[in-house]
Amino acid sequence: METTQSVLLAACEAAEKVDEIIKSRGLVGHESAVLEALKAAYENSRQTGMVINEPQSS
Repeated sequence: METTQSVLLAACEAAEKVDEIIKSRGLVGHESAVLEALKAAYENSRQTGMVINEPQSS
């Protein structure tokens, strides 16, 4: 039960962050595409050990 609660909490936190990103980048209406891309990026990073990061502005 504790694991289930932790998983659900993590999912809620991730959903909030994804929602912020969708809104800030003007992608409202394209949520399905963002979620598919997120899933693909996550699966790729798990397989390759690489995570694609946005360049940091200085």
